[in-house]
This record gives sequence, structure tokens and C-alpha cells, in this order.
Amino acid sequence: KYSRLLSSSFVVSVVPSWLLFDWNEASVNILFATAEAAPFCKTGGLGDVCGALPRELARLGHKPFVFLPAFRQTQQPGIPIEPTGIAVDVPIGQKMVRGHLLRSQLPGSGVPVYLIDQNDYFDRPQLYREDGEGYRDNCERFTFYGRAVLEAIPLLGLDIDVVGGGTFAAGQAPNNFYGFAGNGGIGVPGRYLFDDKVRI
Repeated sequence: KYSRLLSSSFVVSVVPSWLLFDWNEASVNILFATAEAAPFCKTGGLGDVCGALPRELARLGHKPFVFLPAFRQTQQPGIPIEPTGIAVDVPIGQKMVRGHLLRSQLPGSGVPVYLIDQNDYFDRPQLYREDGEGYRDNCERFTFYGRAVLEAIPLLGLDIDVVGGGTFAAGQAPNNFYGFAGNGGIGVPGRYLFDDKVRI
């Protein structure tokens, strides 16, 4: 297995050893598991990268798919978002948490965007924190998100070659898919509060 760097901000994408391809010749199915993608939601450069890079890869002939948490902020740009009718069930500790898949696309492109809808986790005023403090259940929130992304792949019938996870919020998707861990990103080490005791 090999890790492949897609960009300075979106740092983890992995491919199995049998899938060593020429990016200029092969069409690759690429899943972007990210917490931010402009114009849906962003706090900084990660959102810019994950909004622009999939468009460019599609222009080059690849097939990117973007996955996002359905944060409250994703509704604000006014981009059409539709339900798919597909539910995902994820074990979190001793409970099973259900989410639903929504579908949209990056404006000005045909790049599909799938949003993981779970109001208890994602319908909040901010993405990661309020009043300078991270949400105390961030570990649980983003464990759910990473696992929900993986559950969604077969439910949507997607054939994925490369999985990438940007920052701590989405790094568990590629980690669980091929056994590689994500990177916290500059200033976001990916550590969770000690008292978030969810058993994952």
C-alpha cells in the first residue's frame, strides 16, 4: 500500500499496491471525505482546496465524489440539496446512530456532493467549536461521520479507487478504508477533549 499526496492541505489519500496508475492516463474514482468544501462551508484553506481540487480533477477526466457533514452552514449558500432516501446506521459505543444521505453538486461542475445528515451532531451554530472551545463530543461526531462515509459507499453503489481525508474531522475515513491515518493539519492536531469518553 502507498500513500499519495493530493495537496498541501488535503494530505491523506491512499491506494492499494495493485492500483499504481498514471494520473494523466487513467480515470480514477476519488472520494474526498472532508469537513469543509467551498461554497458549502469553510473556515479556511481546507474549504477552498476541497471545493476547487475536485473540479480540477474532474476537468482532467477523473471522477471525484465529495462527502461532507450536513452542517447547518451547508444550507446557507442556497445550493439545491436533495434527500436520497438512503439511511446509514453507525455503531457508536453501545448505541446505533442513524444518519441520512443528502445529494448536491459543486456549482459549475458535475461533481457530486453527498452530505451526511445527523442533526444531533451537525445542526450547530459552528462547525467545530463555540466561544473558543471545541465541542465536547467532537470525537463522537467525527467518528460517526468517518464511519458513515464508508457505510455510504456500497449503499450508493460507488466504485472507489482513492479515499482522501482532510484534517482530524475526516481522517478516519481513509484510515478505516485502507489502514492509513489522517493528518490533523496545521494548528489542528486532531486531539479530542479527554472527557469525551465515547467508546469507539
